[in-house]
Amino acid sequence: MASDRMAWARWPVLAHAARTAVAALASLLVARLFRLPEAY
Repeated sequence: MASDRMAWARWPVLAHAARTAVAALASLLVARLFRLPEAY
């Protein structure tokens, strides 16, 4: 039972990490598209 709770507790963390990664990648691609300096 406790292991079930631990498995479900990780999903919000993974979802937030995935959303952050997608946002960072989109930001980088837009910056490169407009040839902005320091696009990192």
